[in-house]
Amino acid sequence: MSANTEDVAVVMGKVKEVKSEAANMSTTTKMAHVGAIAISGVIALFVGIVLADGTSVIRLKNPKDLPVITSYEASVHGIKYRADELLGPTYGIGLHHDQSGSSWYTIMAGSTLATLETNLGLPVIAAALPSVIATDDLKHPVPFLSCDDLQMAGLAAMYLGFIAEIVGVLMIIFHSLVLAGMVPAKPAKMLGGLIWFVLTAGFLTVIYIAVGIYTATWTCKNTIVPSVVISEHFDLNYGFAFAVLGFVSSLLVLMLVLTLTSTEENAPAPKLGGAIAKTLGGLIVGFTVCAVGSVIVLGGNGYFNESEAVPTDFNPCAGRKPIDAGPGDKYFKNVECVKDGLVQVLEQAGANVTKGYKGLLDAGNREPITDRYDQTDLCPVNVHWHLGAEHLSVGQFDEKGSGPYNKQANDASFVAGESPYSRRQLAADKQVRRGFSATTTTRTSRSSRRPTTGRAALTWSSARRTRSIGHTRPLACAARSGSTSRPSTTASSASRASSRSPRSTPIPTSACSPRSSPSLTTTATSTTTRTSTRA
Repeated sequence: MSANTEDVAVVMGKVKEVKSEAANMSTTTKMAHVGAIAISGVIALFVGIVLADGTSVIRLKNPKDLPVITSYEASVHGIKYRADELLGPTYGIGLHHDQSGSSWYTIMAGSTLATLETNLGLPVIAAALPSVIATDDLKHPVPFLSCDDLQMAGLAAMYLGFIAEIVGVLMIIFHSLVLAGMVPAKPAKMLGGLIWFVLTAGFLTVIYIAVGIYTATWTCKNTIVPSVVISEHFDLNYGFAFAVLGFVSSLLVLMLVLTLTSTEENAPAPKLGGAIAKTLGGLIVGFTVCAVGSVIVLGGNGYFNESEAVPTDFNPCAGRKPIDAGPGDKYFKNVECVKDGLVQVLEQAGANVTKGYKGLLDAGNREPITDRYDQTDLCPVNVHWHLGAEHLSVGQFDEKGSGPYNKQANDASFVAGESPYSRRQLAADKQVRRGFSATTTTRTSRSSRRPTTGRAALTWSSARRTRSIGHTRPLACAARSGSTSRPSTTASSASRASSRSPRSTPIPTSACSPRSSPSLTTTATSTTTRTSTRA
């Protein structure tokens, strides 16, 4: 369109000649509007992707990094799950819906969990849970768990996303009209600056909401998952990065509109150096506001608080023994391992843990725990002491072995100059039964360790003892509800191994009383521990 071209417009019912301003617009101003059109398109595209993807905002962490999400009260009834076990290992939540397509209002189970607890009770829910998981009826988990505040925060972010999508499309049209000379300079700058300021503030709000949602402790109105911290179970996905990118992009366009456009018609091009300096200054201010606000949100959620010190008299295992593996089955009730010559429980620890030894019980397809015990949720209970090993490993610790023995360890009257833990506190008037002792000083190579039952990795024939009560320290461990693999171990206490490194942490074990079912190479025995794979 030439400078002499005149457009005809109808204003208040009269014909008015309006001179096109597009040809008189400076190249710098035109480039600012072209950049605004491009960035508006990118924002509309990215926001649309985040709204359409059901995993765009958060995804579950790797299952090995996930803690149990259900409460202890629920575990008593056999409900003890991680988030991936309830929702699936690849589950995620997007801005508008989750991986299953369920929105923030959808409850596929038909009722909230609180309602089901009232109508059915926890035992029935525990029995029905596997089938409910298989049919995806736990989704969308936020409304299902009645996490009302979390739901409101998620909806707020979703609505802001829709607003950003609409504004992005409108700004493409707006800046195109400005380039075409159909919007005068003054309203173009004022309206454009206002809209981009609001859009920038909107993206900043979304960032604050995302930071708050991710780190806050959310209360849910049910017994099974009464509270949840998103950051403990989920990782942020690309949606958060897109929100940051949207904030930076809209802030950049805001500064371009403010510095490279004018309210006057046919205004000369602004000085580029000054415009760049002002733009950089505005970006720095915006980034500072974003960072400071995010830190304030994190601080409000206690993100920077130091972990509370655990009281020295605190017993994390108190009351942790479950009762039922299934509804009312009393799976973990204490029973005699052998009664009238018949084994009453599933396999326990092997009495003979010699390499290659085959036991007499058929464990079927039940597998032992092969993870490090400090990476499981087992809890040490029934701590007791032995002078030597309860279990036999020929050539490593057997009846031919030798080791230190302090007669005073069995003398209840010997107290002079000793630690209260240097002798037996229970059954002190009884003679200590000597167990199997180490027959070698050879330290087994770490590369030869195997997760099988009864592998001894570290033994001594003469080791410095920190306690004169014996050579081994067995820990019986409460089994996790519903599991079918519960090995038991004995950890050496002949040296100060537990103070050397995390690898040397004494390993908890499964007691005979909670009927567990570990090793595939076990014998019919009422013993409660086996030799550890680690000392």
